[in-house]
Amino acid sequence: MRFDAVSPYARRIVSVTVFIAAASALLWGVGRQWREIVLLVGNLDLMALVGAAVAGSVMLVFASLELGLLAHPGVTSPEPVLRTAGIYLLSQPLKYLPGRVWSFAYQIMNIGKRVGNRMAIAASLSQLCLGTFGSLLVLGISLGGKAILLPISFFVVGAWLWRGGIARYLGIAGPEWMSVGQTACVLVLLALEWVAFALVAWLVCKSFSSGGEYSFLMLALYAVAWLVGSLVSITPGGLVVREGGFVVLCESFGIPGEIGGTFAVVARLAFTVSELGTAGIVIAAYRKKLFGSEV
Repeated sequence: MRFDAVSPYARRIVSVTVFIAAASALLWGVGRQWREIVLLVGNLDLMALVGAAVAGSVMLVFASLELGLLAHPGVTSPEPVLRTAGIYLLSQPLKYLPGRVWSFAYQIMNIGKRVGNRMAIAASLSQLCLGTFGSLLVLGISLGGKAILLPISFFVVGAWLWRGGIARYLGIAGPEWMSVGQTACVLVLLALEWVAFALVAWLVCKSFSSGGEYSFLMLALYAVAWLVGSLVSITPGGLVVREGGFVVLCESFGIPGEIGGTFAVVARLAFTVSELGTAGIVIAAYRKKLFGSEV
């Protein structure tokens, strides 16, 4: 039997298996401390929660500009970058629709109208690679890795981007791809995105007045769980898979279950508000520019 006929079923089996495992892990992790989790969630510091949502919005803005630069190598005007950034922000709430494909499909379709589908896919995959790189780097440092890894890793990733990134493997990167200055801008945005992400983690811990000593490690574990939820989830927005994976990781690294479970619930709430809020602002402020036909 041909592989291309089997692979959709294989992917679905893997996704369902991961979902069941994550749901079981979430029930196992949360079920034992549900009273403590309810108590912590019920006494949230609303100002800290609002701060986490605002920081999450800032993080999304940095990520959107990063995608805009990746989709427009060699750009000399901010207009196409800002328009692509707006498309990214508009696509985020769509991942909560059934099927999980609407967000990525909307992003590729609308960016592809301006730069071509292959370029849109290359930019999105390059951003996914950058997110994976950041998750693994932060996890390594949180587990005691040497700080020297940070500049070395950024240099290597910068060289990879400058040489074309994913676009090079798709055969659409020319000899003059992304300038050194534009590559540096992408890396700066990546660093700022992770600073905002760290602020979200700290404010989420502050909102339920516990777990502050674990905030950096939980940041790294949540990033890994987010990545897994984005890649293999069959649920809208990676619901349950992200949280279940995160709870298992917390238990594995010695973080108390009630802290990990509460962090997962509050972080999901904060990021959902961020995604809906930024999309709403973009629609209200830049509707005509975003849906214009010219680049």
